Amino acid sequence: AVDEKGEPIGLSDAGREWPSDLSYMRVPSTASALYAVTVPPSGGETSFGNMYRAYQHLPDEVKLRIDGLTAIHSYSTYNFEKAIKQYQMLVDRYTEEKNEKDRQAAQYNAARLLEGLQRYQEAAKQFQRYAELFPNADDAPDMVYESVTIYGRMHDNKGLIAGLQKFIREFGHKPEQAEKIVEAHRKIAKALLEQHDING
Repeated sequence: AVDEKGEPIGLSDAGREWPSDLSYMRVPSTASALYAVTVPPSGGETSFGNMYRAYQHLPDEVKLRIDGLTAIHSYSTYNFEKAIKQYQMLVDRYTEEKNEKDRQAAQYNAARLLEGLQRYQEAAKQFQRYAELFPNADDAPDMVYESVTIYGRMHDNKGLIAGLQKFIREFGHKPEQAEKIVEAHRKIAKALLEQHDING
């Protein structure tokens, strides 16, 4: 939800991913309750993911590869720094085409972790790096725009303008990005006006 100025109300990133409340506890919650105070006229539907079903639909070779593996899901002892380094190592080391999807996921995860740690400058650069590494990926434009959103949150007009110009330069020829291109031009104009007001 946003206020009349378009600023997020509450946590701007809440609910953007697939959450699982308290799943890191030794005895996880039986259920989660959602109580909507303000409901938009459209959108905002809640979806549920069934991990048993997801596993059933995995390819047999993936099931074989993960059979017998265990994982520790811990919120308090998670080594974010190590995870970021591991993701970046995977991206840089395993450059064969067969690893493309894993590399994309790793690059995205590194950027999201940095954002979650409020290391916004680094996160924005990693989202942009995603688009540089995987320019033909369907979500490459979204990753550049994600970096722009972060610069906007930081009130970094210089980074915002550079990110928007990069978006226009690299994806302006794509018809499906037409709406965002118009929005990008509008945001650049607004940021330039704000810079002018600050500089007098």
